[in-house]
Formats: sequence, structure tokens, C-alpha cells
Amino acid sequence: MKSMYTRLVLIFISVILLSLVITFFIASKYFIKHVETEVQRDLKDVGENFIAVYLTHDDQYEVNSTLNILSKNYYITMYNESGKIILKNTTPKKKNIKKKQVIKTLNNNNVQLRNNSNLVGLPFEKDGHKYALFIQPNIDRGFFKMRRVLFFSLLTTLIIGSLTFLFVAKLLVKPVKELIRATKELAKGNYDVQVTIKRKDEIGLLASNFNLMTNKLNKLEEMRSEFVSNVSHEIQSPLTSIKGFAKVLRNKELIEEKQDHYLSIIEAESERLSIMSERLLKLASLDSEQHPFQPMTYKLDEQIRKIILALEPHWESKKLQLVLNLPETEILADRLLLEQVWINLLQNAIKFSNIAGYIKVDIMTFERDIQVTISDNGLGISKEDVERIFERFYQADRSRNKKGTGLGLSIVQKIVEMHHGKIEVESAAGIGTSFMIKLPKSI
Repeated sequence: MKSMYTRLVLIFISVILLSLVITFFIASKYFIKHVETEVQRDLKDVGENFIAVYLTHDDQYEVNSTLNILSKNYYITMYNESGKIILKNTTPKKKNIKKKQVIKTLNNNNVQLRNNSNLVGLPFEKDGHKYALFIQPNIDRGFFKMRRVLFFSLLTTLIIGSLTFLFVAKLLVKPVKELIRATKELAKGNYDVQVTIKRKDEIGLLASNFNLMTNKLNKLEEMRSEFVSNVSHEIQSPLTSIKGFAKVLRNKELIEEKQDHYLSIIEAESERLSIMSERLLKLASLDSEQHPFQPMTYKLDEQIRKIILALEPHWESKKLQLVLNLPETEILADRLLLEQVWINLLQNAIKFSNIAGYIKVDIMTFERDIQVTISDNGLGISKEDVERIFERFYQADRSRNKKGTGLGLSIVQKIVEMHHGKIEVESAAGIGTSFMIKLPKSI
């Protein structure tokens, strides 16, 4: 498998090479075309000047001197009307001039630019005779040098660019390798792993999110360990009671009153185990996000009234006064899930209320939300316990010998969150507790 670094290098080199080749040919072609245009103009001027010297000087010495001077940069050949060479410089021609080119030039009084752009033929007359002057530039070496300079310039650019890119690519891949190392540690179960990448780009953001993820995973792992420990403890406690009292019941000398007492304890602990198992399954179902969620529009006030009536034997036994403010209110929600919320909160309010105390239930409707407040003047909860009241298996009332599972409020919170709502609690020890549940009118 090719590493990211290797891929980046190969892609960069391929793109650069292709770009350089295309650039070289385009630049070379443009440059040569531009130079050839200039060369043709110069050839015409030089040729016309030489013809002027030839026409105005009968002295062959002057003509030869001019020809020798031009030999350094140009190839010059002159044909008579018979097509024979009558004058040329000592430097050999670069291109052979074809006979038909000579004839065409002799028969035309205009300047003839041949197919070979580096060859110009100029017709002229002297003493009634036709002549054709052909002139070519000695620029082959210049073109060769130009191409070579251009090639080495592009090659130097490639080398410098490649070395720079290799350095930059290494810097780019380094944090990725650090992330790979960290993810391997994470896969081994090391949730304390962190990456030290201080960048303000996408990789820096990825590293920041990775550290955030590992922190959350670490907390989840701590919660999982604590959850398993709590489940083990909560299950072990009633099982120990059941086992202990079952052994005691083997004693045949026990009086019937004692037997009934021990059996009632075993029955209560068994019921507690059953409720705990049921709530654990409920929480697991809600956490999986696969629990049936069927919102419907119904009257919230009627639902709460029916639950209060169903719990009448419990609050009547404690001589509690119920103060209700339940105006007609419609809500779009899962009726069965919210029913569990009201049952749980009302049962808690009854459970922790003092004899002859009171419970208030209020519904307040806002523009977009509905708030249900359930208050009591019971035992209350300390400030330290309020912060942990929704944790699973946490029971703020252990010292008061009120047995429960510590799962009810966790289920309530989960159901409220499923409805995109919020639950808050205000309480003070010895004064009472208020639960405020805010729910959107429609999901």
C-alpha cells in the first residue's frame, strides 16, 4: 500500500513534468515563431541593402567586402537569369535552394518568402538582366542555445520545486502519521491518548476533534465501568438478602410470624429486582435509539389528571393535598413515553413528601413550548446531590432508607431529550423539590 507521502510526491512530479513539457513546447513554438517573423524582416532589410550595394558599386572589391562582413551572420547566394550561381559567401548554405524556387523568384518582381521561413528570395534587375538573391540567417546555434537555456531553466524549476514540495509534503504528512499512531492506541483501548498538533487548518481541526472524541470516550469508559459496578452492586444487594433470608427459612423452629416477615422481605427484594431489570431494559432500548417513537397530538392536561387519579391510593394514604393548575393543553408527543415521565415524577413527589404535605402540578403554555412543573414540600435534595440526580443508579435518599433503583430519573431525562425538551430541578434539603419539564409544542 502506497503511503500518503508517496502518493503526494508521485502526483506532484507527474503534474509538474506534464506541465513543464507542455510549457516547453508552447513557449518554444511561440518564441521561434516570434523570432522567425523578426528574422524574415531582418533578412529582407539585409538583402535589400546588399542589392543596393551591388547595384551602385561596379567595383567587385566593395561587393566582396560587404559579402564577407555579412558572412558572419548570413548565408548569401545570387543566381543569374540562367539559374546559375554567380555570387556567394564562403560560408556554406544551411538549406539547399531548389531550382524551382530560383525560377519563381526570377519571374517575380516582389519579395518572395519561401516555405522555409528562414529563407528569403529577392528578385532584382541590373543592366536589363534578372537576378535572384537568396539570404538565410546563421541563427541555428542561437536557436539551439535558446532551447537548451529554456530546457535547463525548466529543469532547475522542477528540481527546486520538487525539493520544496518534498519538504512541505513531509510537514503535511507528519501530523497525519501522528493521528494514525493515536488511532492505533485508541483501537487498543487506550482512551487517554492525545495528539499535540497545533495548527489552524483542517488537520488542526481534525486533531482538535480527535482529542475531544478521546476525552468523551474516556468519560464514557469511566461511566461504563461505573455503570457495571453499580449494576453489580444493586443486583448483589437484593440477591444477598434473598439468599440470606431463604437460608433462615430453612430453620423449622421459626415461628409463623417470623416466617411471614422474612417471606415479605424476599418478595419485596424480588419485586425490586424485577423493576430494576425492567428499567435497565427500558434504558437500553432508549439508548439504542431504536425504541418505538410514535408522536401524536393529544390533550396533555387530561393525561396528567388520569395519572393523578390512578395514584390516588398512594397520595391519600399520606394525606397529601394536590394543587392543580391544568389548563386545556394540546401537545404533539409520544403519549406512552410521556406517561412514564409523569408517573415517575409524581411517584417520587409522593414518596418523598411529608405526611399532610402538598404537591403542585402546573402547566404553562408559551409561544413554542409547554412547561410542566411538579413541586412538593417534602424532604428535598442537597445541593451536592442535585448535580448528580440524573446519573444512573445514583440515589440521593440512601441515608433515609428509601429503597429504589436509581434509574427512574435517568429514564425521565432520556425521554425528555428524545422529545427535544429539557428537564431542570430546584431543591433544598428540608424544604422541597421542583421539577420543570420544557417540551416543544410540536416535534
